Amino acid sequence: MGKFNILISVVGIIYLVYSFLFRKTVTVYHKSYKKFILDNDKYLRLQLNFSIANSMIMIIVGLIATILNLSYTYIFLSVILFHIINFLFILVAKRKGYIQYY
Repeated sequence: MGKFNILISVVGIIYLVYSFLFRKTVTVYHKSYKKFILDNDKYLRLQLNFSIANSMIMIIVGLIATILNLSYTYIFLSVILFHIINFLFILVAKRKGYIQYY
């Protein structure tokens, strides 16, 4: 049980490193959205901030699940939180006017 919980934290650390290494590229999580980036610098900065928050949540959920020896539901919780944060990123970027959908 603990191996899978530690895996959540390891994936969070890998995602944190990935987000810093590729912070100058646009990452697309939902290919169904056709978007046009209006302000590239602000969009990439916002994407980096959401990636850092996303990886920190994954690390914290993994550590809590490991320390408390919680069940497999927390693995699914981290996946669901990952997608919710990415969806919120799209909403915030659209509201601030960094992207436009067509």
